[in-house]
Amino acid sequence: MKISLNWISDFVDVSGISPEEFGDRITIHTAEVDEIEEQVVETARIAAVRVTDVTKLDLPDRPGLTAVTLETGEGPARTVCGAPNVRAGMIALAAFPGATLSMGKSVESGEIAGHPSEVMLCSAKELGLWDNHEIIVELPTSVAPGTGLADLIQPRDTLLEIDNKSLTHRPDLWGQYGFARELAAILSRDLAPLPVSDALDAAGLPQVDIAVDAPDVVPFFSAAGLRVPQARVAPLTMRHRLGLVSSPSRDILVDVSNYVQFELGQPSHCFDARIVPSLRVDRVGAARQFTSLDDETHEVAAEDLMIFSGDEPVGLAGVIGGANSRIAPDTQDVTLECANFDGTRIRRTAARLGIRTDASQRYEKKLPVAFADQAPGRIFKLLQDAVPETEATAQRTILRRDATEPRRIHVAAGAMTRRAGADIPDAQSQGLLRSIGFGCEDARDGYTVTVPEFRGEADITTWEDLSEEVMRLFGYHNITPEMPGPQIGTPDFNIRIRGQHRARRILSQSYGFAEVKTYGWHSKDWLSKLGFERRHAPLTIVNPRGSDTADMRDTLIPNLLMVANENRRQAQAFRVYEIGKVFWIEAGEKVEFNRLAGLMVNQRKKASARDSFFELRRALEDIAVAANHPGFDAWHIAAEDREGPWQDGSAVALRIGDRTIGTMGVLPQKLVKTCLDAGHAIWFEIDIDEMATDLYPAHQHRADTPFPGSRQDFTFSWPVAEGYSKLHAVLAAYENPLLADWRLTDAFHKPGEAKANYTFYFHVQRPDRTVTSDDIAEFRADLLRYLEERKVESLST
Repeated sequence: MKISLNWISDFVDVSGISPEEFGDRITIHTAEVDEIEEQVVETARIAAVRVTDVTKLDLPDRPGLTAVTLETGEGPARTVCGAPNVRAGMIALAAFPGATLSMGKSVESGEIAGHPSEVMLCSAKELGLWDNHEIIVELPTSVAPGTGLADLIQPRDTLLEIDNKSLTHRPDLWGQYGFARELAAILSRDLAPLPVSDALDAAGLPQVDIAVDAPDVVPFFSAAGLRVPQARVAPLTMRHRLGLVSSPSRDILVDVSNYVQFELGQPSHCFDARIVPSLRVDRVGAARQFTSLDDETHEVAAEDLMIFSGDEPVGLAGVIGGANSRIAPDTQDVTLECANFDGTRIRRTAARLGIRTDASQRYEKKLPVAFADQAPGRIFKLLQDAVPETEATAQRTILRRDATEPRRIHVAAGAMTRRAGADIPDAQSQGLLRSIGFGCEDARDGYTVTVPEFRGEADITTWEDLSEEVMRLFGYHNITPEMPGPQIGTPDFNIRIRGQHRARRILSQSYGFAEVKTYGWHSKDWLSKLGFERRHAPLTIVNPRGSDTADMRDTLIPNLLMVANENRRQAQAFRVYEIGKVFWIEAGEKVEFNRLAGLMVNQRKKASARDSFFELRRALEDIAVAANHPGFDAWHIAAEDREGPWQDGSAVALRIGDRTIGTMGVLPQKLVKTCLDAGHAIWFEIDIDEMATDLYPAHQHRADTPFPGSRQDFTFSWPVAEGYSKLHAVLAAYENPLLADWRLTDAFHKPGEAKANYTFYFHVQRPDRTVTSDDIAEFRADLLRYLEERKVESLST
């Protein structure tokens, strides 16, 4: 989108402000300006001339050249011209010797093909007016020879370019007048009304025959008849402005239609009334071919919207006119169509056919209906100003949906101040809204805003939309950024979720387990095969997947055994685990816990179940240590405490301190036969949330002593069946003021032996002096006496 400040100045005073400030103001309040471009047309020694005589030159090597005689206003002049539109009686633009053209070329008098060339008849491109080099510029016959180019246009202009994507939500800004309205509000200056004529609505004129057969996608459709004398050329200022916004001049009817499209944002189309006396808009109905104004043939689909005259298609609605109804050089009677079409319908048609026109781009944005109602009056006004003989021949006929009530939105008192975080009183908010055409009336507990017709239906729908209008006009730069009043603290860690993630990393990355997810219910048939009888009242599903799966699970082990059964032929050895919820009913209330359970399966005949058991035990010890626990103690499970048939074999309860955290064991052979082909399986199930602790427990600082200590090593023999954790607990309970630190340094277990050897070092130190040999002897004797009382065999003395 290109904004011409000269064009804008027709409606709002833009004096006293630099182009750069315009760019900044629009960027801050409306949309980002991508580029500011100064446009200058060289006008010195360029003026209007009348062509008095044209003689074709007989030059075989240079066909098309003509000798032309001109009236310059200061006497006759001669030149040679090759433009196809040069003719006697026309008013053209000529560059005199000393003039500079747009490409920097200087004009000098001379000869061409032996004929004098005292001046140069110029095309629009040579003068920098618009992009057309094939013909010379023609002026209205009312322009007197000798009139300088500087008197016909505004030689200097500033263009502000804005990316169209920035305006997609603002269909009212797809025209120069929309930006004039914005600037008037931003600069607090008056906005001049758009000059229009009501001649097309005069009573007593016949009406154009129109019909709308697809009212769901045509909210507004109108047509009027007018007559424009044949000898017609649009004013040069209009054509130059069109050139600045990349729309080259063609014919006064096309130029005026395009001018209003770029000024107001509303497309329209002029049909030759001799070919198109009536109009009907409807869907195509059946796929067919259509030839457009650019002589391209398109395959239109049944749902595309077409404008017909009778049964003959004359235009692809909202996209492009038809080649069979274009304006001819001798056209005087015109049918002017102006409508509002459904934006989605137009976008789909244009996208499928690959046709992107200025009209389709605007209709896609869902233009306000008010534009289609206003545009014909503006078109007729411009035609009358350019060609006073223009007259209305048929009254404007309008077909529209039932008129809707103006949109009204209530704004609570003080809402803008609360939303902006800045002091914007209601009176100031109303003033800002009125400056861009909104109506405001005081109401109970606030005020009511009436949305103007020129704002799109999807643009303003809620008071939050109004707040955006107020704040951008107030200026976001005037709102001081402030941090929220309440201090935002660091959120607490979810230690349970963190503990689950630690367990996952240990099992998956260190021990080769694969995580699985099973359903949250039990299969009664599978429980029957396992011989499992529930100890808890089940939580029942109201709408189960099947009668067999109505009870939620209260343990993860059965479902994992089903996984093992389904995968036993896929691999001889595999390891799986699951973290999931278990449920049951207790005292009439639902009970819900997170559990971690797993299986270590090895179906090889020579595989050692004992090795698998202790490897899984090490994995569980690692999980305990990662949760800041010293490890597990293994306890016998009494028969009355067993929860399922998998605990009938070698199974132990896992305890941390005085809390039972879970169980583990070797799967009984009866279940091995049910679930596996051979071999063994080691299972475990623990209450993972019961192990959760702080990630970084509070560290008790102990200042270093400057006095050196002594390292004392001890080796103890301990029954393997008792488990290392019990030995660790015994040592952890030992207290001595000389003991600064202790830790395990080595362990040895000979296969088949009942005991294992563990070596620890103990760091002996005093805070007040260097330890002596007596101190060390006293410490060693006290430690060995403590261990002897607890039946710990020491191999050290």
